[in-house]
Amino acid sequence: MSRLTVWTAALAVCWLPCRLADAQEVAARIESPAAQAAQASNEALEAVLRQPTRFEFEETSLTDAIGFLADKHDVDIAFDVKALSDLALDPAVAVVTRTLRKPISLAAALHVILRDFDLTHVVRDETILITSQSEAEESLATKVYQAGDLLSGTGKGRATTDQLMEAITGTVAADTWAETGGSATIAPLGNLFIVTQTHDRHGEIARLLAALRGAIEGHDEENAAKAAEAEPEKANAEVAAELRQPTAFEFADTPLSDAVEFLAKKHDLEIQFDNKALADLSLDPGVTPITLSVGRPTPLRSALERMLRPLDLTWMVRDEVLWITSATEAMEWTVTKVYPVDDLLNAAAAPPWSADDLLAAIATSIQPDSWNERGGPGAIARVGHMLVVAQNREGHEKLSHLLTQLRAALSKDAGEAASAARDERSDGAPTTGEELKIVEYPLQFLSGDEAAKALTALIAPETWQANGGAGAACTVVTTTKADMAPNRPPAQSQTLLVVRQTPTVHKQIRRLLGKLDRSPNSGFGGGGFGGGGGGGFF
Repeated sequence: MSRLTVWTAALAVCWLPCRLADAQEVAARIESPAAQAAQASNEALEAVLRQPTRFEFEETSLTDAIGFLADKHDVDIAFDVKALSDLALDPAVAVVTRTLRKPISLAAALHVILRDFDLTHVVRDETILITSQSEAEESLATKVYQAGDLLSGTGKGRATTDQLMEAITGTVAADTWAETGGSATIAPLGNLFIVTQTHDRHGEIARLLAALRGAIEGHDEENAAKAAEAEPEKANAEVAAELRQPTAFEFADTPLSDAVEFLAKKHDLEIQFDNKALADLSLDPGVTPITLSVGRPTPLRSALERMLRPLDLTWMVRDEVLWITSATEAMEWTVTKVYPVDDLLNAAAAPPWSADDLLAAIATSIQPDSWNERGGPGAIARVGHMLVVAQNREGHEKLSHLLTQLRAALSKDAGEAASAARDERSDGAPTTGEELKIVEYPLQFLSGDEAAKALTALIAPETWQANGGAGAACTVVTTTKADMAPNRPPAQSQTLLVVRQTPTVHKQIRRLLGKLDRSPNSGFGGGGFGGGGGGGFF
């Protein structure tokens, strides 16, 4: 009988309250002593994998490198002989040349070493097993997650069971779940979720739930921002924080490897080259020259971008280190973050959009081809008044910028709407009794004149100024600042249709523009309008 079946049957028969402690108590009663011993052994191995480690391997065989770590941590680490044989890889012949200057967890260190060989590790049969990626996908374990504090009925902005389940399956390895043809499963049981997934994905799920709890507990804007922007692991967050620190340097025909080593020491960072990605570009960091002067203090992240972009390289934070990799590889590597948006969905003055509108606008404006609806790796889901977003680094940066713009526009709209309402009361209030509201609609394909003509002719004609009403529409063209850095895009313009109308008419405007102002190839419908901001400002 599978563990999933055992959990379900035991809990159904015993009728215990749906709490994690009770689920564990049932498991202890029904599992055999051997199974309990195996579980304890696996948990001990998980603890070892969290221990910090360092190493220096120069032309060392993979067998010796793994043996060194096994002896250092007094733990069994074995090779999956069949899986390696299927890859035609002999660990006694494969060579490791890697050095860790700073301690990172043993789990992360194994990822750093094994990445070059398309291998990974799993905890199975009371040992740490080095195996292939495909074999690891079939090595599943079942865990129970307590989610009562995140579900509806326990506080403001909590999720429904369906929302939380969709967030997990949609943003954590979406193609591995049974609903999409994979082997992983998730089953809600009261306030519990019973999940069968791989070792690494269980870690992602645990971090996602922790991030959701952190976002809910953040009671001010500063805490909410930290919950939204922090990397899912503390070590990754520390790397990300250092990337925001200022730096200055001057390289003249300096080998890339020497330039990176200089920055690693200066900022006390662990920086690794993604050897496979660089090999795909036929790039040798030991001979590729770098010539760049950064004289004034500049955030390290921006300086790295300037240094790496001409080589079609970039950086990403993963496995507790900073990786130098290809732009293509970085686009495929997603990180899941939680964005509290209670202020955008539940403002005192109701925003002129719904939650679905907000999601559609994000998917339309932020790297449209990167979302899973169009075959990309990105995903977005709503959990209560929070957004759970799996995106690459660039996508997250653009999303954070967009949300900042929306907040500014919403605040501006609230002030202008109040002013417009005061003006209307002095000149004669609308006959409907609704206050007029000013909203900016970003236009992608329609001209301002086309949009205004369509609105005044098709939506509540009697409410517009041309017909004696109070409504008005005009066009504003805004221009972004040109970035003088090399290879940056030039200044870009954005057409905004600014409309003063009642909330009832604005709803009709959003629906109509959603149908008229979209690309014939767009996979997303209307609903991405309202409240100023939008895409095109990045």
